[in-house]
Amino acid sequence: MVTLLPGVTYVLSEFIRVSRQITVIGRPLDMPTVDAHRAFRAFTVEAGGFIDIRFVRLFRGKPIRLRPSLLEIRGGVFYIRRGGRAVLTSCFLTVNPRLITEFFISEQLDTLRLRGGYILQEEGTLVMTDVHIYVTRPGVLFREVYTVGGQVLLLAGNAVFTGCTFLSNLLFVNVVGVGDAIGVFGGTAIFTGCSFTLNCAFLSVSIFVDDQFCRRRLKMAVKILSNT
Repeated sequence: MVTLLPGVTYVLSEFIRVSRQITVIGRPLDMPTVDAHRAFRAFTVEAGGFIDIRFVRLFRGKPIRLRPSLLEIRGGVFYIRRGGRAVLTSCFLTVNPRLITEFFISEQLDTLRLRGGYILQEEGTLVMTDVHIYVTRPGVLFREVYTVGGQVLLLAGNAVFTGCTFLSNLLFVNVVGVGDAIGVFGGTAIFTGCSFTLNCAFLSVSIFVDDQFCRRRLKMAVKILSNT
C-alpha cells in the first residue's frame, strides 16, 4: 500500500505500469495530487494488474504529437488493458490549470483528438465511486477537437459508475465526434446516480449517432489500440 502525503503534488516524468496489485491512498480533505502533465498518462494497468486508488486528485497527461498539426490523447490518466482492473474512490480527474497558456487566438491551430480523454478501457474491469471528472478551460477559435469518448472510452469489459459527475466548462470550442463524455463501444457499463453537465459559450458541436459512423469510429479505435 502506498500512502500519499496530504497536499503534496507528485509529478510524473513517465507513466506508471501496473502489473500487480497496488493500493494508493490519499486524504479526503487535503487531497494529494498525481500530476502526469510531463507524461502521456498516469497509469497503464496491464493484464493481471490491479490498482485501487482513493482520495487523490489526478492531472491528465500531455497529448501525443502524431503530426506537426495533430495532437492526440489516449487515456490521459488510465489505460486499462485486457485483464487489468482499476477501482477509483472519491477521486478528482482534471487538467492541470497552470498549463493552460493558449486561449482565444493561437498562432498554431493544432487539431486535438481525444480517445478516452481521461480513461481508455481496452477490456478488463473499471469501478468508479464518487469520482468527479471535470475540466474548466478557455478554448482557441477555429481549433477542432475530435472525440471518441471525450472523457471515458469503453471498448470491452465491464465498467460501473456510482455517484460520479462529469462536468465540462468550455469556451470557444469546435467539437466533432461520438461520446462527448463517455463512449461505450462494447462491454457493459452501469451508471447509478451519475450526472453529466456541459456549460459552454461559443461552442460548435457535431455528434454523430448513425451506425456506419459508429462502426468506422470503432475500427479506428481498434487500430489505435494496435499501435499503442
